[in-house]
Amino acid sequence: LSEERSRDSPAYRVALERYEFLMRDQLPPERFPIGDVEVLQTAPRERFTALYDAYYRPERATLVAVGDFDVDTLETKIREEFSDWTNPAPDGAEPDLGPVQPRGPEARIVVEPGVQPSLTLAWVAPPTLQPDTAAERRHNFIQYLGFAVLNRRLERLSRAEDPPFVAAGAYRTTTLRAQDVFQISASLQPGRWREALTAMETERRRILEFGVTQAELDREIAEQTAAYQTYVAGAGTRRTPTLADAIVDSVHEDEVFSAPAAEYARFQVFAAEATPA
Repeated sequence: LSEERSRDSPAYRVALERYEFLMRDQLPPERFPIGDVEVLQTAPRERFTALYDAYYRPERATLVAVGDFDVDTLETKIREEFSDWTNPAPDGAEPDLGPVQPRGPEARIVVEPGVQPSLTLAWVAPPTLQPDTAAERRHNFIQYLGFAVLNRRLERLSRAEDPPFVAAGAYRTTTLRAQDVFQISASLQPGRWREALTAMETERRRILEFGVTQAELDREIAEQTAAYQTYVAGAGTRRTPTLADAIVDSVHEDEVFSAPAAEYARFQVFAAEATPA
């Protein structure tokens, strides 16, 4: 209950409102951590142990070991320690997250004292849970370049003499494996939401209608090239907790974990093929 009270911040309440609006009639907004106060106060121990038995199971677990050790020796120790881990309870069913609802033009205003004024344009769609293939990574790379150009334009607007917003950015994400969200968000100057909305929508229409220039594309590829070169150069100095976390993330996202050099080589192929079209 103390944790529930400490989490109940203005930013948390705004985030919950956002999820409830964008994920209408879907399950995730109804399952926000830390749950309902009534459940915390009244749920019997059996409800918690039933959840644990259903989902905290060896077939759902991945153990990651990273470090300077003999692989065979460590594997033997892991087998000795975990091979007798069993769970006789039935496996829990995968939750039904619910379909993404068709949406028309809608608006929602959230008033929360103490929060930076912001504005978001969002489009939702069913999640594209594609396997992690080279073709899918190429598609995501091209999409990334488009967003990078758009974000560079928005950044330039925010640095103008009398900017319509403090900062703005556009991106696509798959939210909790339940929906895809494409959005442009901006932190606002007080009282200037109309100007910010006009600027955001203008840039969105501009890039859709006129595309990007070769110079813009070259700049973003150059930035990514420099970032990858730094990434490859530091491959041998990555800390083991960082590596372990990255591997766990790749398991969670159903992605192939790649060495920096392999990622850079793949990027170079994609970049060579990229055109403004």
